[in-house]
Order: sequence, then structure tokens, then C-alpha cells
Amino acid sequence: MPARGSYRPWWRRRRRSNRNRVRHDNINRRGDGTLSRGQRRRRAERDVYHLEDGGVMPSFSELEPVLTDEAKAIDYFYKKGVIRPPGSCPRCTRQLRYSPNKRNTVRCRAFNCQFIIPTKCDQCSGEMVAYHSDDGELESMQCQNSSCHWTWKSKGTGFECSIQKGSVLMHVKIKKSQVLWIAYLWLLKVTARTSATLIGISEGTVGTWYRHFRRMVIEMVLQADKEDYMLGGPGCVVEADEGKFGRRKDNRGRCVNADWVFGMVERGGERKLALAVVPDRKGNTLLPLIMAFVRPGTTINTDKHGGYNRIGDLPGYGYTHRTLCHKYEFVAEDGTHTQTIEGNWRVLKKNVPESQREGSNLQEYLYECMWRRKHAQNLWSAFLEGMARLRYRPEDIDRLWELREEREESWSPEESSIDDSLDADSSATDSSLSEVSSSYMVI
Repeated sequence: MPARGSYRPWWRRRRRSNRNRVRHDNINRRGDGTLSRGQRRRRAERDVYHLEDGGVMPSFSELEPVLTDEAKAIDYFYKKGVIRPPGSCPRCTRQLRYSPNKRNTVRCRAFNCQFIIPTKCDQCSGEMVAYHSDDGELESMQCQNSSCHWTWKSKGTGFECSIQKGSVLMHVKIKKSQVLWIAYLWLLKVTARTSATLIGISEGTVGTWYRHFRRMVIEMVLQADKEDYMLGGPGCVVEADEGKFGRRKDNRGRCVNADWVFGMVERGGERKLALAVVPDRKGNTLLPLIMAFVRPGTTINTDKHGGYNRIGDLPGYGYTHRTLCHKYEFVAEDGTHTQTIEGNWRVLKKNVPESQREGSNLQEYLYECMWRRKHAQNLWSAFLEGMARLRYRPEDIDRLWELREEREESWSPEESSIDDSLDADSSATDSSLSEVSSSYMVI
């Protein structure tokens, strides 16, 4: 043992310093006290039924047991509430208890249940029609649904129905594990062609499910509480801008038919979005959207576009309106800027295919972007909760969407009164955008 004050070799000193070093897992390298994504994943000791813990998307290794095993996938949907078998028999009102079986059904064991004539189909709740023998006795009851044709016979047919009844998985022809796999890849923004190659099914099937998932999250947005998608508030800053989802190479060639999109983003935190396709950029079009999505007392930053001139004068809202001219500056002397919403246009256009950048399909993708931004920290759990709550089959939600388009009832925020006076930007045209801001919006 060396005496006090004697020389220590460098390797011994270094080893001792490493031994005395303390690693704080609760503080990341930035030192702001928040956990990084890797630290949250390491800390969350999750099994396959608690993948939403930790606030991150589950990894493939965590989901692999339910993605490769059909029975485990069905059990996973059951425990997450996506599959909810009936709790009581509709004929004899006896309590039912589900136990996993090969048929994936729940059955009433009461002896007298099989002789009770059903008034509704056990499988699809459709109308039943009676068939009698030549001597007038009841022989059977058959469902009139063309995709079901379930039959009850007078000799005795007890109540038995699929546990998938009334869920998004009802009458699904592919495996339930494949449905879960498609949903996982859709949340990760994997293309339909790549997903079809990974799963081993046709690209058309994957595209159909992608469209169904997109419309399902749209229904989540439409049925959500209005307050969930409101922006701003006292002390908060919201940036507003309008963009055109079209592109001309080097500003040459034919004129591009593209729709105007009005967007608002809240600074800080989740950076929640509000997006809407608008027919024009007049004040009478943009101001009702601002009043519907932005809370009173918010500071709103915009450019010098004339459609925003009356934001600060809206009665009862108390907006603070700050502007800047992109022709002369990106950031004003008082710190006013719209760089946040300008930077979001590129991300939004990247998520919308070029073939879908006009018409009703564009608004579908904008709703999807709003939902993804709102649930960026809990995509997986929010998606499963939506599947359990909405319980729409693919054909049902497609039929609902067709009826909505036929009635031309495109969703709009709560109606807000705005005077029909002359628009403050009535003399403006599409070419009145500033030279600098147009380089952001027309990409």
C-alpha cells in the first residue's frame, strides 16, 4: 500500500474516478429533468398486456407474441376491450361467462334456452323469418341477412354467438393477428406496399384497412369533446397561416389545381394542430375557424394578409393580434414570428400523398394529422381505446362516409356569427402573398 502523498499511476486514478461517478437515470443529457425515449423504454417493465405503459410505441419484439399467434391476438383484443362478448343470454337472461375456445364463441348452457324461439339473429341481430312444415308446425327460423343466414331449428338450438359480434373484427376474412399487424404498421407510417410484403397479404387488402383506420380516427376527432382540440388560452401563443397543397417545378408549367388549407398551431407543449380545407382566404372564411378553435385571450401571430385584419376586433374574444411582413423580415423586433406553422407545412405535405391533395380526401388526411399530433405520446393506447369505443366494421364506416358525402355534410366547427360586411381583404388575390412566405407554402 503506497504511503500518503505518494504517486499513483494514471490507470489507477482513472479507475477510481469511474468508480466514484454517479449516473442519474432520472435526468437526461439535456439536464431538464425529463426522460428520453430510450430511458422511458428501459424503465417501463412491460408485458404484452401493458404495452401502453411508458408513453412510447411498443417495439416489434414486445408485440411479436401477439403478431405471430392467432389465439394470443384474440386474447389481446379481448383484454383491451376491442372484443366484448355479451354478458347475458338474450333469450333466458342467464349470465354468460366467456372462456377461450377454438370456436371463439360464448354459449348459454341453460337447458331450456335451446327451446326458446329467438326474435333476433344470434350472430348479427338481424331479422328472423319463420318456416313451417306442411302441417303448420314451426320448423326453423332463418336470418334474412345475406351475409349471415343463421338458422334456428325447433329441435333445439341453444344460444351461441361469436365473441367478435358488434366489433371491428366481425366478419373479417383475414386473421386477427394480421389486423393487429396492419394497425401497428399504419401507426408507424409504413407504406401499404411494404406492409403487404412484411405480412404476406395483398396490397389492396392493406390499403383497405389503412383507409378504414384513417376514417376511424376521423370519427374519433369528430366525436371528441370540442375542448380536446381547442388551442391557446391566456398567456399562450397560436400561429395561423394558410398554405396551398400543390407544386410547380421552378414555377413553370400548367397551373396546379390545389386546395387552400388553413392551419393553426399552438406553441410549446404538444404543439396541437387545427387544420381545415377552405374555399378561399377571405376574412369571412378564416375568422369563424379562428373563433371555433382558439380560446379567448390568446395571442395570435399571423402575417400581413388582409383576411386577418379583424382578429383583434372580434367582440368577446379578447385576442391579441401581432403581425409581421415576410417581405422584410422573418422575425419582428418584438419577437413576433410564424416559423412554427411555416415549419409544419413541410411535415404535413409529406404525410399527404400527392394524388390526395385536393377534394374531400385531403380533409381526411388533415384530420389524421390532427389526431396523430394530439396523441403523439400515446398513439398505441389511444388507437386501441378508439377501436374499443367506436366498434365500426370496415363496411359500416365506409357506408357512413358515403352517406356523409352524399348529403354534403362536411364537418365544420361550431357555427360562429360573423358579420356579412365587405371583407377586409376583398381586393386581395392569390398572388398577393408575400414573396418570402410563398416559398414556404407552395412546395
